[in-house]
Amino acid sequence: MNKKQLEIELSKLKDYTNKKPSLEQYTTPSSIAASLLWRAFMNNDIKDKVVLDAGCGNGVLGIGALLLGAKRVIFVDVDAKAIDVVKENCTDSGLTNFELINANIVDVDIKADIVVMNPPFGVQTPLLDIMFLKQSVKLGSKVYLIYKSDGLKIIEKELFNYKAIILEKAKLPIKRQFSYHTKNKNNTGVILVQIL
Repeated sequence: MNKKQLEIELSKLKDYTNKKPSLEQYTTPSSIAASLLWRAFMNNDIKDKVVLDAGCGNGVLGIGALLLGAKRVIFVDVDAKAIDVVKENCTDSGLTNFELINANIVDVDIKADIVVMNPPFGVQTPLLDIMFLKQSVKLGSKVYLIYKSDGLKIIEKELFNYKAIILEKAKLPIKRQFSYHTKNKNNTGVILVQIL
């Protein structure tokens, strides 16, 4: 499977409705998910690895990891609706080597080879992003994430014992879904980051 094939497969996944603004639940586009996962794959950090998808949403990152040969993926989300959609997406994709955990990420105590995530950016719920950052490095030896464009300085401040590398810059399209959105679509700058 190449990167383009991965993006196509991820674009077929179902999403879920009634997302919560306080959890900053936005869909990760298949193109950005494929870019992040392909970088991890090319770094030999996916194939035959145990991957934790933190704040998994519809499971796009974890399912992509499974499609690229991950040994097992652990999906974690505080929203039970998200977990239900992940289960459906995995079943529809014929995947079996996964575990679903409906819990707050801070209550999870599992070791994985890598953590993948598109965490909340801490806009609607301040410090929610910091919680994800700090917990992710406890759970995996490497972390790959999608983060706000000015987030490198936050990572370096909060995780000063770790090295953060920007892999790519991208635009994350955010569609109008909450009452405070004023545009039908807004492109937000993001960075794809590896934390070692």
